[in-house]
Amino acid sequence: MKSFAYFLAEDAQKSKEIKTYIATLLSPLGIKVTGGARSGVSYNIRAAVGVDPVEFFSQFKDIKLKPSAESVSGTYDTWEIEVKGVGSSLFVNQTRSAKSGKAFLNTKQLTPDAFNLGGNTLSPSGIKIQVKLAILTMANLNDDVKKFLVDLLDKADEKGNVIDISNITPSEEISSKDLATISKDYGEILAGIWACKNMGFSQVYFPSAINEPLADFYGIRGRIRYPISVKSGGGSSTTIKNLTDVLDQHMKDPTYIESFNETEKNLLNVLFTLRDRSVMEGIVESNKILNTPGIRSLAKIIGVKVDGITLSIIKNWLKSYTDNSHIKKDLLDFHKTMGQGVNDKTWDRLKGDGVIGFVIGPMGHHLTKVLTTQYNTELTKMVRQITLVQLNIDVKKKTITAKREKFKNLKFKFSWGGGAPNPNRNKIGFKVSK
Repeated sequence: MKSFAYFLAEDAQKSKEIKTYIATLLSPLGIKVTGGARSGVSYNIRAAVGVDPVEFFSQFKDIKLKPSAESVSGTYDTWEIEVKGVGSSLFVNQTRSAKSGKAFLNTKQLTPDAFNLGGNTLSPSGIKIQVKLAILTMANLNDDVKKFLVDLLDKADEKGNVIDISNITPSEEISSKDLATISKDYGEILAGIWACKNMGFSQVYFPSAINEPLADFYGIRGRIRYPISVKSGGGSSTTIKNLTDVLDQHMKDPTYIESFNETEKNLLNVLFTLRDRSVMEGIVESNKILNTPGIRSLAKIIGVKVDGITLSIIKNWLKSYTDNSHIKKDLLDFHKTMGQGVNDKTWDRLKGDGVIGFVIGPMGHHLTKVLTTQYNTELTKMVRQITLVQLNIDVKKKTITAKREKFKNLKFKFSWGGGAPNPNRNKIGFKVSK
């Protein structure tokens, strides 16, 4: 006799088949389909298909939708979706009410890749034609939002750093979160159009994101392609891997690093170390490469040479302690040297293997400070060989604002999302600012 668990697994497999079937139908319409289950909740398929999902799915003859007695979302309505010849599954319609003030545009729904612009060289008119046609098929957007997105394309094709859009913005349908999504994702497309009008480019080339991690598009003037990076608002942190993957390509040319001085070679070494090692190993080894004040202080406390410090040696040294107060006392000079400490709650909370955070957390932030203050010029040199200009595009309720900066005028700030309580969290990245 088959077990209950067997039937659960069989149902989940059918649901996955249904998800694949639905994704095949909806992906060409620009609608993202997801699916999964968590503890205590049945497998469900999710997509944003508009305010009337029954009407939406009626266009597909093999699909039927009906209300479900089971709810698997505290925010959206749950339905039962049936695919003829395959089976049924729960479906969550992720369309929010426009009047709720919440975001209803999906992240990555409006990127160049979502409109199949990647790998294409297009004039502003070519961009507008392709994007407009795609927007009109997006069933999860109401007509006012579609019109707004289309009108933004024409507004971006105007002269000026501040463009008035107060006459095209819907009064209620666009929330601040939606505007942030538009700035971040759709901003790359708007920036391409704006750059042609305001920077003298005839066309733009949108690379596939996987191939060009730093340049969002290239402005074409004559036979030259100028790499442009696009950010919205304060921008997000760029991963070290974004930079090193491009540097890898440059380093295939044996003459590439011949002009690098020792400081620049050390930075290059650090970038690849942070990419290739685990988070904690990368922090330790990078501090060693740069011979930071922090690593020198730690070496003195442990009683080894800087070159001899490894993550395992630090862990073994910490195991010799039976009380956090003793660790705190012995690491006092280490923390003072770096200007980085650990708060009292963390000293009380970390136990066992977690005490490594007392060393790695402060040392990770120490590393970002050293890189930001002492290696900005060197990093700028590397990035300028890859990206010439950064454009900041922000779409507000009344204006589109565009600011451009050459990388020689920009500064780099390294950042890390980890700390003493979570020394394994994320890898170190960097932001670009004025």
